[in-house]
Amino acid sequence: MLAGLVDSGLASLATFAIGVYAVRALDPTVLGGYALVYQAIFLVGMIPANLVFTPAEVIAVEHPEPVRPVHLARSLPYGALFAIPAGLAVAIWIPIAPPEIPAGAITALTITGIATAIVSPIQDHVRRVLHSGGYSRDAAVVSGVQLGVAGVSIAVLHLGGFPAVWIPFGALAIANVTSFSIAVVLARLRTRGKSVERELEFGELVAAGRWLAGGAALNPATGFVSAALVSRLASAAALGYAEAARVVAQPVWVLAVGLSAVLGPRSMSAARRGERVEARKVSRVFLTVVLVTGACVLAWLGPDWPLNPMAWLMPAAFAVEGLVAASIVAQILAATIFPYRSELIGARREATYTRIELWGSIVRTAVSATARFTRAFAIPLGIVAIWVFRWFAYRRVLRGVYASEGGGPGEGKAVGA
Repeated sequence: MLAGLVDSGLASLATFAIGVYAVRALDPTVLGGYALVYQAIFLVGMIPANLVFTPAEVIAVEHPEPVRPVHLARSLPYGALFAIPAGLAVAIWIPIAPPEIPAGAITALTITGIATAIVSPIQDHVRRVLHSGGYSRDAAVVSGVQLGVAGVSIAVLHLGGFPAVWIPFGALAIANVTSFSIAVVLARLRTRGKSVERELEFGELVAAGRWLAGGAALNPATGFVSAALVSRLASAAALGYAEAARVVAQPVWVLAVGLSAVLGPRSMSAARRGERVEARKVSRVFLTVVLVTGACVLAWLGPDWPLNPMAWLMPAAFAVEGLVAASIVAQILAATIFPYRSELIGARREATYTRIELWGSIVRTAVSATARFTRAFAIPLGIVAIWVFRWFAYRRVLRGVYASEGGGPGEGKAVGA
């Protein structure tokens, strides 16, 4: 657990450093373009992640921990088949780019965004598999390399006179390539001489992942649409302010992602066996860490006060009063869904998951369409809206999962998820 938290913290600092540089170096209008590309990267990354990588991780939990990284020998090339063309799709943001964003900035954000989109899901997958195999310390080393390289890349590119708009995603792409390469080496060292009874099959992964890809893509697709609505109905600058606030709130989300990498396989495994009690133990640990940490972040970084370092580091984030606090609350709530999503996937309810995400996306889009009146607040309000829908829908389905599965001792029929 400690190594998992270290990994999460280092990964958070790496992406946070990139975001801080973007907020400080880019004017609000260009920052709005950065926000659109960020959402596009998140969106296209769902394709390889859920068509190949997540199904491979679900299958891996059927094997003993030490041999799980053996599957990387097949999951990585399979995933790359989708990661490369998906990364090129980042260019989908160009037709809807606000007209006030300079053409040169659009070019720079697109090229560096494509590079980041190709390698990021691959790096994330290797780290998750290392956690699943019990090699969380190696995953922490990978995140440490990512942080170090990101910081050095920002400094070198900035001092080298590169235009600021090329640096955020450019530095992140360099950091991901470097750390991903080291992660693969570590995984091979750990699994030398080990083998699994059954190799991954491409058709099996895609068959299992087609529902996951649809469901998982809905959230970032809605995020992309929401960002586009804000940029059009409000302004690119309003979206820029929302992005700055999101960067301040980002540590909460990245903490949840890191914890999920450690605890997610346990949630999947528990749900797969119908062990409600075990699943609740895992979710309680997850929720406790996220809620306690989130409350501390909200109290410290939410208000604009003298002891808030973000207030002087990223003043643009606090230009709209209350926006940072709203963004932090939205990220805390959104993060609480992670263990239940893992359980739903572990129980092989991919189609149900996709239906829930579809309706939730409609709810979020409807709220985001109020941007003409709610301005930058449309972003956190939309996140809260989809959280409410997911919270009740996921738990209702999981009650049925544990009631229909024959649990272990002390479980019986589930009375609550």
